[in-house]
Amino acid sequence: MVHFKTYTEFISESMNYDDDFPIIKGDYIGDLYIRDKIPNMNSISSSLNDYKILNAIREVSFSKSFPDYEPHYYSMSDKNKTEKLIEEIRQNKEINPLIVVIDKEGTYVLEGGHRFDALKELDIDLFPAKIVLDLESLDELNEEYKQEDTSLLESLDDYFSIGFEIELDTDHRRINSLPIPPKIITNESKEMTFSISDRRRIIDIKSNFPNFFKKYYDSIKFHQDETVPKGIEIVSKPFNSIKESKDFLHLFFQEFVKQDKWFFTDKTSIHINIGARKRPRSREWKIVKGIIMLSDDYTFKNIETRKTSGYCNSLKNEIALLLKGKIKTNDIKEIENSINQQIEKIFKFTVKTYNMNLWKLFNKGYVEFRPVGGMLSEPIVIDKMMYFIYCVYLMTSSYKEQEYHNELLKFVETLD
Repeated sequence: MVHFKTYTEFISESMNYDDDFPIIKGDYIGDLYIRDKIPNMNSISSSLNDYKILNAIREVSFSKSFPDYEPHYYSMSDKNKTEKLIEEIRQNKEINPLIVVIDKEGTYVLEGGHRFDALKELDIDLFPAKIVLDLESLDELNEEYKQEDTSLLESLDDYFSIGFEIELDTDHRRINSLPIPPKIITNESKEMTFSISDRRRIIDIKSNFPNFFKKYYDSIKFHQDETVPKGIEIVSKPFNSIKESKDFLHLFFQEFVKQDKWFFTDKTSIHINIGARKRPRSREWKIVKGIIMLSDDYTFKNIETRKTSGYCNSLKNEIALLLKGKIKTNDIKEIENSINQQIEKIFKFTVKTYNMNLWKLFNKGYVEFRPVGGMLSEPIVIDKMMYFIYCVYLMTSSYKEQEYHNELLKFVETLD
């Protein structure tokens, strides 16, 4: 029987911490003797739900793992205790190992705070520690928004307007064919005409999706897209709730799996158009916040082949290239202004090569999210829809504002 590893098993087994936290061979680290006792090991189980303790005692470096740390004393007794430890370490040249936890934010000291401060005051860079992986936290690296976020969105059912452009193909030769070279496409897909070939396709898709077409007869149009010459594009009107949008997708996929004429290929996609009904003007949107907070990793999870399609490149990466070495400030407003200037240049014309088509926001009041494509299923599309809805909520509210500022400053650091 094949055993498929969970993400936490993968994290604990495949990540190699020996370079950053080498195993200490012997009883000394520098001039300090390492005592056998590790105080308060029971604090691990009382503080963490899902964890793994790495083997042996390991070497931790202030300069690598805690480069900006400076001791802070919250009381005189706190400072006195640290000063007493400083004197003991000077005289005895001995130290009990600390307990250091690795989580999604980095490293922190779980046990041994006073020893930690004492070592820093003594200007000792290396110290011994038991290393613990917080698997629950590390697992969250794979999830960009949590259950409380999705629950919040569901409670805001009528906040959003949500539309779809569903591309389907009939040409099996396009499956696993070479990627279409990225290019600037300045024209939109066009509503289908009453030509004989167009009418045949419309009649055919109606016959293969009878219940879907019957329910949404007044809510959809059929378009022809130049990237899918033998296919069709189903363009929906915007729905005014998440529930209506899910119902639309559910009925579509319910009939999609029952027919074999129309299918998805590595060239088709489902564009998800999301607006905010209570914030219609584009100037009120926090565009930079959406770009920074949108995770490319999560966006392409389960649709990895779309990364190289040429039609949904990372807007964040493009801005990083354009601003490389040009931002010399930590002022949030100044950074946002610099990024907004680049966005205006990028979307001066209709550019359909980025994961977020902001031309649609500037001209039509909604963001077109383009990454969803390839061999799709209902759960994948709904998951991506919810994530992009989450992104729009970030762009049109003060939700997670401090997290955004932190991420923006981290982004600027990568531009040096």
